[in-house]
Amino acid sequence: MLIKSLFHILGNIARKISKEMRREEAAIKIQKNLRRQIAKKDYGKTKSSALTLQSGVRTMAARHEFRYKLTTRAATVIQVLFSLLPFRT
Repeated sequence: MLIKSLFHILGNIARKISKEMRREEAAIKIQKNLRRQIAKKDYGKTKSSALTLQSGVRTMAARHEFRYKLTTRAATVIQVLFSLLPFRT
């Protein structure tokens, strides 16, 4: 009888420990998924910011190149016209 009640008590303790372990595992899964979701959101913001910055830099470079080509073309036209002038010896 004493052994039966001892095993009964030990069984209850084991069930309580098991229940606590399952609760801890569930809490860890919830925390893990929440952290993953937050990290994914932050990554999306960072990626979007990087793409916006890259786009701006490319636009600036393209405008600079366009202005340079306009200037170069204008200088070439002036040089051609100057070489065609009759007073040039």
